[in-house]
Amino acid sequence: MKPFNPTSPTLTTCDRVWLEHAASGRRASFAIRENRRHKGFFLLAFDGIDSLNDLEPWLGSIVEADAESVPALAESEVYHFEVVGLVVRTRDGEVLGEITEVMDLPAQDVWVIHGTAPGGGRREILLPVADHVVLEVDLAQRFAVVDPPLGLVDP
Repeated sequence: MKPFNPTSPTLTTCDRVWLEHAASGRRASFAIRENRRHKGFFLLAFDGIDSLNDLEPWLGSIVEADAESVPALAESEVYHFEVVGLVVRTRDGEVLGEITEVMDLPAQDVWVIHGTAPGGGRREILLPVADHVVLEVDLAQRFAVVDPPLGLVDP
């Protein structure tokens, strides 16, 4: 399995995950029998899936863990899955869009933000996640306040 965030400790600590196969609409929970990292991937063995034939209907599935089974983070940290969907606005109140993806890069994470440009067209902003850029993240209210680097969002 290729994780969205290869450095995440989540799959090394949980004992059960959900497989969601979007094309078929199937969703089921499986206990993890075996788990190890290998070259940026996780190799998982599930109870109830004992052969490639058993696995085949689940190929291409999204793997999810229950929020309560992920390790606790420091107060200023968030999981990638927690910020996807947040509305992002500047400190001046301009709505930049919604976080659709988090890119896990060697130097820092980057939020992929999709929104509407001032002229009405669609725009994509790649925002570096750094303390001086991300000023506030409110998971309960589902928004983030940022101070983007000069020129990053200017039309």
